[in-house]
Amino acid sequence: MVEPTGALAAAALLAGVVRAPGQRVGVTLSGGNVSLDAWRQSFAATTER
Repeated sequence: MVEPTGALAAAALLAGVVRAPGQRVGVTLSGGNVSLDAWRQSFAATTER
């Protein structure tokens, strides 16, 4: 589940509005309702692997 505003970045990438051929791209699927601390903890957990 993604907040509608958070999905805009992914939609732009998938629709070709933002072009990044051959590049690895990360998109944060969150609107403004996630605290910065919670986002950092979640991101850190995925990068520690």
